[in-house]
Amino acid sequence: PVFAVGPQTAAAAQAAGFAVVRNAAGNAAALADAVLEWADPGAGPLLHAAGRERAGHLAEALTAAGYLVETAVVYEMQESDGLSDVARAALAAEEISAVMLFSPRSARLFAEHLRKAGLQEHSRGIAALCISEAAAASLKSLPLKRIRVARRPDQRSMLALLDEADAAP
Repeated sequence: PVFAVGPQTAAAAQAAGFAVVRNAAGNAAALADAVLEWADPGAGPLLHAAGRERAGHLAEALTAAGYLVETAVVYEMQESDGLSDVARAALAAEEISAVMLFSPRSARLFAEHLRKAGLQEHSRGIAALCISEAAAASLKSLPLKRIRVARRPDQRSMLALLDEADAAP
């Protein structure tokens, strides 16, 4: 079985041929809670396929609950050196009305790259749409138009924020 944190991961697992896929529809904490319901700690080890940097503490929570968890790093996000020329020009011209930030790390890097480029003041018209409060926290020092946090930490809630941002004056 595959225990997925959200619908995109669940769909990818099904597309890859896994027959038993459960979706926690949340974050690492929601997945940890769901696994407690879905799996017996004595049934064998769990494989936690993860990124190098993780916001949640899934393996630790499951280990504390009596599960044997093996973590395999299967991807790593690479930080860019800064904003692209196109992004810098669009920010300087104040052509960007919203930015979607899907992790605390991406929010932190967005804020850092704005500062490095000297474009913080050009963010006054931007709505920051964040997947979590942790992502939003990295943006507090920027003069953004608004910071909004998704109702749930998933793509659907982020897209709903984008629809709301498009409709806002």
